[in-house]
Formats: sequence, structure tokens, C-alpha cells
Amino acid sequence: MRPLQVIQISDLHLTPRGQVPAHGQQYDPWGKLANIIDDIRRLPTMPDLIVFTGDLIHDGSADDYQRLHAIIHTMEAEFDCHVRVILGNHDRRAAFYEGYLPADPGPYYASRMRIGNNDFYFLDSKVSGYEAGWLAPQQLQWLGKHLRQAPTKRAFLFLHHP
Repeated sequence: MRPLQVIQISDLHLTPRGQVPAHGQQYDPWGKLANIIDDIRRLPTMPDLIVFTGDLIHDGSADDYQRLHAIIHTMEAEFDCHVRVILGNHDRRAAFYEGYLPADPGPYYASRMRIGNNDFYFLDSKVSGYEAGWLAPQQLQWLGKHLRQAPTKRAFLFLHHP
């Protein structure tokens, strides 16, 4: 059995259509994402999971998140792996829900998946009023419940903020 291969990509800060790159970036972040995808193509083995951990699109619109969703869908097909995204403080929850998700997940975009004996948790640390991130009590309860149900599984937690 080969080792599990996980790729984590964070803080893309993709530029909304018609705007200049945020944070003084000199290069188009969408081009940087294309370079990352090319780098993944050159890996000796394909990943089992790719996780984008927040700040996906800097103040993006629903159309921008729809564009990202199309890229993610293509990555899943090309690399034959799971691809997950979570929100960061520069993402816009309403625009993300409208452009990326098929249905509103409720107040937090959190999920779990299992690969073999590994549980992966994707948590939403974008809570209003906390610039540095926070996990709401409901998410901590949800996480605690799942961790207690699978005490022998290895658990990997992904969120944008430390």
C-alpha cells in the first residue's frame, strides 16, 4: 500500500474578474494557480486529496466562485482525486454559497471525509467579528461528536486560521 499523498494550497487570493491583484501581487493569481496545477501534473504519483485552505478569491463574486468551481471540477477529473476547499477571512461566504455550492450548508461550511483509516475534517474558521479566525461552538461540538465516534481513526484537521 502506497503512502497517502495530500497537497495543501492556501491563500490563493485569486483576483475577481476585472480587478487588479490584491495585496500588491505582481503576477496574476489565476496564472499562479495554473502553474500549481502544472506542478501537480509533474509529480511522480498523483495525490489522494488536494485541499485549498482559504482566501480562495479576494472579495470574489458568485461568478468568480463559479469559475473556481469549474477549475476544481476539472482537477478532480484529471487527477482522479478528492479536492476540497474551505473559506478564509478574505472570502465572501454569500458569494461562495451562491457560486460554488449546489445548496446552502447553513451557517458554517464544514465537512468530513474518510480515506482508508483516515478522517479528514474541513472546518470554517471564518466567523464574523474574529479577524484571526475562530471555531464556533456548534462546529466544535460537531467535531467532538465525530472524533468520539471514530477514536481509532487518524484525524486530520484543515482550516484557514491557525
